[in-house]
Amino acid sequence: MDIPDKYITAFEKLEKYLNEIDLVEMRDKSVYLLPALRKSQEVMGCVPDFAQKTISKHLKIKKAEILKVIDAYLYLNIEPVADNRISFCHGPVCHTKGSMQIEAAVRASIGLADGLSETTDKQFSVKSTYCKGGCRQGPMATINARPFYNLEAKTFCELVEKRRHK
Repeated sequence: MDIPDKYITAFEKLEKYLNEIDLVEMRDKSVYLLPALRKSQEVMGCVPDFAQKTISKHLKIKKAEILKVIDAYLYLNIEPVADNRISFCHGPVCHTKGSMQIEAAVRASIGLADGLSETTDKQFSVKSTYCKGGCRQGPMATINARPFYNLEAKTFCELVEKRRHK
């Protein structure tokens, strides 16, 4: 398995974690899937393909199932991500309350063109999602999985800018 040099030490930590799991008595090995994915995210900053394959082999879970779980959780990523991950809800209520305009304002504020998901300096990434369940307090967005409600473009842009590394 080809593992990039920058991940070797972190990958060894993931393997150690997986080897410590006692699977002998456990019939449903899927209970260890989310903790294993979180460990990969913690030590490598993402869950790259080689980690997915190792987890799949160790837990005897199909890689397609692993990808479904990664896709379901905002904090799990298959590639390294920016320091500040901004996710905008574009469900029907947030959309009608202006979430698209707020996202556009944030993109302009951080210098991120439409169609791109991450700034070149890796400080910010922007993602659109469907309903996040905050309809009564929309529009809403998250920064690094922390929710913010009743957004206004100016104040949210200011909040985002405070997170910029100088």
